[in-house]
Amino acid sequence: MKKNTKYLFLFLILFVFSSSAFSKTLKIGTYNIRNFGNKTENSEQKNQVIIKQITNLNADIVALEEVVMRDVLQNLVDSRLKNYSVVMSKCGGGGIQHLAFLYKKSTVELLQVKELNDIKTTKPDVCYSGSRPLFMAQFKLKFSGSTFWAAAIHLKAGGRNKNIEQRHKQIDLLSNFLKYQSFANKVILLGDFNTTEFIVKGEFYDHFMSSFDKIKYTNVSESKISCSSYWWGSIKDETMYPSQLDHIINSSSFKNKFGMPKITQGGHCKKFNCKPIADIDLPDTYNLGSDHCAMMAEYTFF
Repeated sequence: MKKNTKYLFLFLILFVFSSSAFSKTLKIGTYNIRNFGNKTENSEQKNQVIIKQITNLNADIVALEEVVMRDVLQNLVDSRLKNYSVVMSKCGGGGIQHLAFLYKKSTVELLQVKELNDIKTTKPDVCYSGSRPLFMAQFKLKFSGSTFWAAAIHLKAGGRNKNIEQRHKQIDLLSNFLKYQSFANKVILLGDFNTTEFIVKGEFYDHFMSSFDKIKYTNVSESKISCSSYWWGSIKDETMYPSQLDHIINSSSFKNKFGMPKITQGGHCKKFNCKPIADIDLPDTYNLGSDHCAMMAEYTFF
């Protein structure tokens, strides 16, 4: 009996270690890098903060929002983020805020990109006016050959009712677009959805969640984190308040196949655990980097 127990114990140890050895991960994140490259935000100090946040994530793919100067990002990646390649949208809407994907060529292969106007509610045919485009990239995992789409999102900003209404028109357009795509069951949506109303869980929160529920998409970051950025809260009390603007959302079939991912975030959101903080306590990740925090989903494959 003791001998059998010994063999069973050894078998369990071997099983655990072999499972770990054969498991692989996909780490995919999002980071709004706040007007990156423009005159007021283009500094060596900012570059250092952005590089550190991206390096700390160590993601296979990172969707970036608010890339103002494409050449500045390209030079940064070529010279100081050599583990990554970058692909960027050609258009950036009225704010000249392009979308981009950083990706590790050692772990994923970029197959194709699509830059679409399907979620633009204003001036859809004008590159640098109106809303920002939907930027999609198809990737292949090198360890398995599996393919999927990542969609970088940056919706209308602002907390006024007209901004919220425009944003929800964009959400309706996005969910309707995905509903009729043949690849819709292999999509991860990432980015700055600018959901200023999300944290209070009101009617606009219900609309946001139900729009994706209808097409069987799951907000995998919603239950794991309670903020993704900080702002002044429309209250002049020298305090900064948490807000949940950024999300990672995937098709339910994707979630059913690979399970719920582990969600991590960095910067001031992690440091202050999404609690209100005094203005004077804001760290470099906010002052020099971005009001947003880098966020990542880690999927495990066996």
